[in-house]
Amino acid sequence: MTIISGSILAANHAHLARDVTRAEKLGIERFHIDVTDGHYTHNLIFGNQVVEDLKKETKALLDVHLATYNLMSLAKQYAKSGADILTFQYETCNHPLRLINFIKEMGVKPAICFTPSTPYEAIDFFIEEVDIINLLAVEPGVGGQRFNGKIFSKIEKISEERKSRNKNLLISVDGGVNQNNIEMLVGSGVDILVIGSGVFQGNMEKNLEELKKIIS
Repeated sequence: MTIISGSILAANHAHLARDVTRAEKLGIERFHIDVTDGHYTHNLIFGNQVVEDLKKETKALLDVHLATYNLMSLAKQYAKSGADILTFQYETCNHPLRLINFIKEMGVKPAICFTPSTPYEAIDFFIEEVDIINLLAVEPGVGGQRFNGKIFSKIEKISEERKSRNKNLLISVDGGVNQNNIEMLVGSGVDILVIGSGVFQGNMEKNLEELKKIIS
């Protein structure tokens, strides 16, 4: 079953709880929370207090994406705040396996995220190590980019490898996911579609109805 993960970056930041609970009532069971530190990317968003407060408002899973430096310290903070999944950026991590084990020890599911330019060879190593591999289809921190179709070859390789190496591994795609590419993404083996504007912008009920039609 394909999962829609609502990216709250596209929600109304003044009314996050309202938008999240509304989306949950319409069937969204997972929310993607981007965290940036103003260093790896130029913007600064979503401190751990946001996660702690949203945890009180929703029963949905909260997937916190740490697109930051200083990952070990931040992982601890966000795990304490209630993150169900901690997705960390491979390109900013000096010791990925150490961080994965640290996340597991805190009782949180580990996931790892890769930019489009990171080669498949780097991704392959982690197939047995995490619960989710998240592939960015755009470079982090820059708006208005086109969906990078080169990630399809990576999706297909991961999908094939997990059959014998980690059947429980989920493949997630984030960035530029919309009605034009969802069918191809699902067909290539993607389990989780991280969608922001397509969920939260405009008529949320109509948006989700159309998304579910395409997926089904």
